[in-house]
Amino acid sequence: MASLFNIAPALRDLDAIQTLCRRRGWEFRAHQHRYRWFGHWLGEGSLPPGIAPSDLGHCTHAIAIPGCFHELGLLRRRDRFLPLWDDDPEGGLDVALGPDGGILWQSYIAEKTRRAAYLRGHRLSRLIDRLGNLRLRIVAEPSNVAHLRVTYAGATTLWVLGPAENDAVFRYLADALGTTRSVEPLLSELDTAVS
Repeated sequence: MASLFNIAPALRDLDAIQTLCRRRGWEFRAHQHRYRWFGHWLGEGSLPPGIAPSDLGHCTHAIAIPGCFHELGLLRRRDRFLPLWDDDPEGGLDVALGPDGGILWQSYIAEKTRRAAYLRGHRLSRLIDRLGNLRLRIVAEPSNVAHLRVTYAGATTLWVLGPAENDAVFRYLADALGTTRSVEPLLSELDTAVS
C-alpha cells in the first residue's frame, strides 16, 4: 500500500526562508516594512485570500533578488508569511520566481524537508525533472521510503510507500511543510501485480 498526501505549503519558518535566500543569492531584508512594486493594483488577476489592495506594498520583511527591480514582500498573517510581489515583467520577478512563485515554493520546501529529514537521520536525494518539478526522495530505512514532488507552479504531493505504518514515519514532513489537504490510500504497483 501507499498513501498520497496533498499538501498546501505555508511559509512559516523564517530561518528556513533566510537560508534559502542565502543559497539562492537573494538578499533577505529583515524588518523592511515596504517592498518595491508597481505602486498600485490595476485590478488584474486575484489577490491572495485575506489580502486587500491596501495591503499591497506593505510587508513584515522583504527579499531582493539580483537583476530584479521589484522586491518580494513577506507579510505576516497569524502563523505564516504570505509572499506578495508584482509579477509585472518589467520588475523581473515573473522570471526569477517562476509561475505562481514556484521557485520560491520549491526552494522553501527543499530546505524544510532537508532540515526535518536530517533531524531524524533520514537520507535525502533531490533532482529537478525535465518539466521543472522538484523531486525529493526521503529514506528512513530500505522499507521506509517517501517521495515528495513540488511542481514548477508549487503544487506539493507526498507519496509514502510501503506498509500503512510508514504514514506515521513520514507524517512529520507533511506537518513541517504546511496543511495536509487530503490523504488518499493508493495501491502500489507490487500490490496490483500480486492481486
